[in-house]
Amino acid sequence: MAQPTVVIVEDDVAIAQALAFIAEKEGYRVLVAMDGNTAGEMIRREQPVLVILDLDLPQKNGLEVCRDIRAEPQLGGTYILVLTALGQRWDEEAALAAGANEYLRKPFDPHLIRDKLQALRPAS
Repeated sequence: MAQPTVVIVEDDVAIAQALAFIAEKEGYRVLVAMDGNTAGEMIRREQPVLVILDLDLPQKNGLEVCRDIRAEPQLGGTYILVLTALGQRWDEEAALAAGANEYLRKPFDPHLIRDKLQALRPAS
């Protein structure tokens, strides 16, 4: 069986690398997009099981990316984990309203990300 795919949408290289390291260690194929436009194209093409999505992105923000994912019927099963430094209550409400499954704030606990990856891993 092919490795499940996770797309990390993060414009901070160090954070993207840390998330990729965790996901690869859990057996995922990892793709990284540094802006919202690239992310949308990549997500439609790859149909990942999980998208880890920052909200503050160049070109197209994370809320727009989230809405675009939810507008695509073939991506209905994609889990969207918003991981952002934006910490206001309305940011979280907006992300969930746009279709995110979960909202976490940076800095994040790597163990929490690992646990989420393990929980979302498709059965072999």
